[in-house]
Amino acid sequence: MVSIARKNLFHDRIRFIITLIGVTFSVVLIFAQVGVYLGFMRNASMIIDKSGVDIWITSRDTPNFEWARSFPERKINTVRGTEGVEFAEKLIFAWGMMKLEDGGTEQIEIIGYNPNSGIGAPWKMKKGNIKDVKGGMYIIVDESAEKRLGRLEIGYEREIMDKRVKVIGIAEGVRSITTAPFVFASFETARELASYIGRDSITYILVKVKQ
Repeated sequence: MVSIARKNLFHDRIRFIITLIGVTFSVVLIFAQVGVYLGFMRNASMIIDKSGVDIWITSRDTPNFEWARSFPERKINTVRGTEGVEFAEKLIFAWGMMKLEDGGTEQIEIIGYNPNSGIGAPWKMKKGNIKDVKGGMYIIVDESAEKRLGRLEIGYEREIMDKRVKVIGIAEGVRSITTAPFVFASFETARELASYIGRDSITYILVKVKQ
């Protein structure tokens, strides 16, 4: 049986080679698709994975990370008073528009965090410090944002939602799954930039559980 199968396989060498090339291409394509999928999933959960907390709380029926619905800030008091909670931090995620040097605009994703704890902040800084966003209209951008936002260096000023902000830090490794780059700011600055969320609302509560 093995001999007959071998003869059938090698009888038409051209057909055999074409078949082998087709199978090889299919295997390569499968591995490429798996790589793209894993990369997509890694980028999609990057902010969550790097936050260092155990639980993310948001509104019911939130479809995904980028489209979180806001809820009253007072809910964090309930979370902090829950047994087993080591700490809880509030975080704002919002959409905004940044004005470019050429006069155009580009959509961005704004993340507002507590600079004292650093929960929700960029995890790797190329320039600056995550605490430098305190005390003013300051932002941190990832180096990859240059493709969409143009050149950004420490000290550069731009407008977000018609409000003047200054770049005080450059992060690295923070990539969005959308075409809109991430912009990090203090919680207070993010709330001012994303005024549509509401003065007494947040989008996430990040919880660390006691071990």
